[in-house]
Amino acid sequence: MTAPTARRPRAAGGDRVPALVSNPGVGDLSQTRWTLVHKAQAGDAGALDALCRKYAPAVQAWLARRGLGAEAEDLGQEALIALLGSALKKADPAAGRFRSLVFAVARHVLLRHHERAGAQKRGAGRVVSLDDFDPGAPRDVEDDFDREWLATLVQTALGRLAREHPPYFEAVRRFVLLEQPQATIAADLGLTANAVKKQVLRGKRKLADYLREEVWSYASSAEDYQVELRAMARLLGSLGADLT
Repeated sequence: MTAPTARRPRAAGGDRVPALVSNPGVGDLSQTRWTLVHKAQAGDAGALDALCRKYAPAVQAWLARRGLGAEAEDLGQEALIALLGSALKKADPAAGRFRSLVFAVARHVLLRHHERAGAQKRGAGRVVSLDDFDPGAPRDVEDDFDREWLATLVQTALGRLAREHPPYFEAVRRFVLLEQPQATIAADLGLTANAVKKQVLRGKRKLADYLREEVWSYASSAEDYQVELRAMARLLGSLGADLT
């Protein structure tokens, strides 16, 4: 079995991210990734805050795309409170990705919101408790949440690129995201077209490294790592060409 990627990214501290399949401890990878969740289950305030910060953007973005408008933020907070409360007790590595639990809670909050709205229109109705939510959902609906999650990782990586390598970020932003001609970018920045081309290439490679780090930080196995990278590459199109 070959390593997930030929070029291993460097973590924030400078050390290279281990190749998952060549790491002797790969069998313990899922357990390692669940350390934060286990700390949160034990009531660790720092772990609870970290989980909230990690998943809040994807939850709120997914709810916003369900046509909720200004209510998305309030429902996002409701989902996070439920996640870090009763739902967190049900988190188990054997049950699958923690992200699936996050999605199940967000989906249940959305369904409960619609049920409340319907009950108000009828004048009465039963509202299901968050302690008894159904995690099942059509695969295409969960795919939508997965895309929001991956989009959140991309935004995080772009933000890091902007902080750590501003010239690379500007070149990538203008050429790839805004689709400006390299000649235009070169003229605006006082560079040669060749210099802009190099900045775009280096910026995309840096971005790919950052994204690998993000995925590696929560992947439960070498297979999961590869699946996530392929999904992200599809989401990014040409911007994700260096991922796989």
